[in-house]
Amino acid sequence: MVILKKRILFLCTAFILVTSFIWLDKSYAAEKTYDIGVDAVDVRDDAAADANVVGQLKKGDQVTVFKEAHGWAQTYYDGDIAWVAAHYLIPADNSTKKVEKKKKQSKASSSNGKTVQVTEDIVNIRANASTHDEVVYIAEKGESFPLIETVNEWHKIKLPDGSTAWVASWVTTSKATGQAKSSSNSSSKKSTKKSSSKQTTSATPNVSLDGKNIMLDAGHGGKDPGAIAADGKYEKDMTLALTNKIAEKLRAHGATVTLVRTSDKTMSLNERIAFNKLFWTDAYISVHFNAFTKSGSRGISTHYYANKKDEQLAYSIQQALVQHTSLNDRGVQKDNYFVLRENADVSVLVELGFISNPDELSVIQSDAYDENVSNAILEGLGNYFY
Repeated sequence: MVILKKRILFLCTAFILVTSFIWLDKSYAAEKTYDIGVDAVDVRDDAAADANVVGQLKKGDQVTVFKEAHGWAQTYYDGDIAWVAAHYLIPADNSTKKVEKKKKQSKASSSNGKTVQVTEDIVNIRANASTHDEVVYIAEKGESFPLIETVNEWHKIKLPDGSTAWVASWVTTSKATGQAKSSSNSSSKKSTKKSSSKQTTSATPNVSLDGKNIMLDAGHGGKDPGAIAADGKYEKDMTLALTNKIAEKLRAHGATVTLVRTSDKTMSLNERIAFNKLFWTDAYISVHFNAFTKSGSRGISTHYYANKKDEQLAYSIQQALVQHTSLNDRGVQKDNYFVLRENADVSVLVELGFISNPDELSVIQSDAYDENVSNAILEGLGNYFY
């Protein structure tokens, strides 16, 4: 009997150990390695912008991330759990192959003897001819690539390692012609004009939104600071301030406006969608600012998920933003954002400039810019509804 109990105990112990190893294997399989994408980033003891700083990582360092929460990545630092702002991290496979690129371009010639040159600060080179396909390389302004063929509005090019990929024609120019390629749809064109620090106030559109219910969602909040501006300000504070200005403008023109958040509080993506479901919403707009490790990145963009009405609203708002502001036009983009994908109502997400760019930040922080963006959202909604 004693021997039988020992055998049972042994088998149970073995089962627990095996199960633990399986669980550990699955846990480690979910880990991802990232490179630090800026010169220095603080490591904190909690997922919050005001948490204690326990150390600092520098560009070139790598971290293993175990999970993400509210824009923060959990890792280990000196043997303890620690957190790093996720927007400072670049997937290791991306940064190695894309950002830390070879300076020498491929000597191989293209089949037609032509090359294309990148005209924007940062351009995604993709595996296939689609804006939502995998990014395999990140090109900087001025880089040239041998052109293999052009299909519709996409160029198939040869990368420095000899592989092939695709780049949108509207962010390149052909050395053979010297003329920038442009999209047939004016709303998706990418302008190369630089943003001006002198922002004048645009005229308020003569638009009525009587009877329309608009949901405005100021991105981030609470423990999730969002991006950090060149002067140290948090995206969460900037989106809330601008969203309030947009709400005032829309209400003044007859709209019923509901705000997802009215204070600096943490809200999950699920909570935002659940809140929106409580109301009859004609249009949902998520308000954000952009950031990138390259301080020269600039411009505004509007994003949608898949619905045709979403796409129509996105183009309408983007066109108005371009007309009412002086910022670079990054176009309309199809993206798999949670607040768009899970939203049953017509919904878009706007990226209203790069706060990581000091010049663009000076424009964004002006009173005239708040007014111009508010006028643009008003006009975009008006053009969409009527």
